[in-house]
Amino acid sequence: MIDDQVNEWTVSKLKTTKREHEAWVAARLRESPERVKLIPDPDAPNPSDIRYDLILSGSDLWRILQNASSWRFSYSEEGPEEEVDEIVEILDALSDWADISSEITSLKHQRSTAQTIGELINRAAELGYVIYARELRLLLTGGIRPDPSQWTQAEVFVPRATLLFDQLAEHLPHGSDSENDPLNE
Repeated sequence: MIDDQVNEWTVSKLKTTKREHEAWVAARLRESPERVKLIPDPDAPNPSDIRYDLILSGSDLWRILQNASSWRFSYSEEGPEEEVDEIVEILDALSDWADISSEITSLKHQRSTAQTIGELINRAAELGYVIYARELRLLLTGGIRPDPSQWTQAEVFVPRATLLFDQLAEHLPHGSDSENDPLNE
């Protein structure tokens, strides 16, 4: 709009518009006595009690991402740097899909997106990583709205599968009691 109307949008007018907008934002922030923050929804399960689900399909992860208001991604940095870099690229792609999820409305495009996400999940598995995700129900509080509003956050965690095997091994018995060992029967 501005580029097509060079005579209308002069440097002076742009600076004035910017100054007015900054003043408007500052005034709005002053009206907000309380800082905006996310808190656990007291009517929802405690976030520390919500377990991550193993994600095996693109449609499962797509459902979680498209229903969320925000996203958090984390990953294991164990393994060769090239693989970790590729996992970061996969998570960036998932973040991009989540960012535009509200724009993907047709069933055909949603199905296609789920398939693409499934390919990303498969690539992570080929690299030796697994994908876990969970949904948290939170409340957005503060700001200019008097009442809290519902907020869903998707959390995606991508560890190396070998880390999970190591953690599992830590919880298995280390000795063999020949009387109780089913392999000795």
